[in-house]
Amino acid sequence: MIGWVEVSGSSRPVCRLRWVQGTAFQKRVWQELLKIPFGRTVSYKTIAERIGRPRAVRAVANAIGQNPLPILVPCHRVVRSDQTLGGYSRGLNHKRWLLEYERKTLYNKGFLCERKTS
Repeated sequence: MIGWVEVSGSSRPVCRLRWVQGTAFQKRVWQELLKIPFGRTVSYKTIAERIGRPRAVRAVANAIGQNPLPILVPCHRVVRSDQTLGGYSRGLNHKRWLLEYERKTLYNKGFLCERKTS
């Protein structure tokens, strides 16, 4: 179960994981995933650094792979350092679709602009 909490002055709700089964390390990783903005991606390495465990990239990837709430806890927004997709419990086609959907949604709402090429 997750709980949504509106934070004063924030444009989006903050999600707090409650009653989710997992180790303390997994929960730290999953909580960090909730901070990734819609339509954006970060690397497994970045997640490891953000939780203060920069050398635990593989452990972070394993924790992400055990995420019990895909999409709600957006593990699809985590990619490899070289920006390739990496893994996803629902398959790479699904991950690709989710990322493209989020980016198109942001673009269509005017939050992203096309880059001009000379």
